Amino acid sequence: MKIYPVQHIAMLKPAHGDIEPLVYKIETYRSQKEDKWDVQKIVNYKEVNKQLWYKVKWVGYKETT
Repeated sequence: MKIYPVQHIAMLKPAHGDIEPLVYKIETYRSQKEDKWDVQKIVNYKEVNKQLWYKVKWVGYKETT
């Protein structure tokens, strides 16, 4: 049996004022000074919606993305 967190509508309160969506700053990965990556090799590629997507083996990592 799965249990889902559910709240009744009576427990909700309306938001007041202008609500802006959260904007996250793009930060470099693991405190790198530059957002720069070294590619060991391109493993595969495919076309999705007229754009090429690449499967890449990164330098220093076991997994491909």
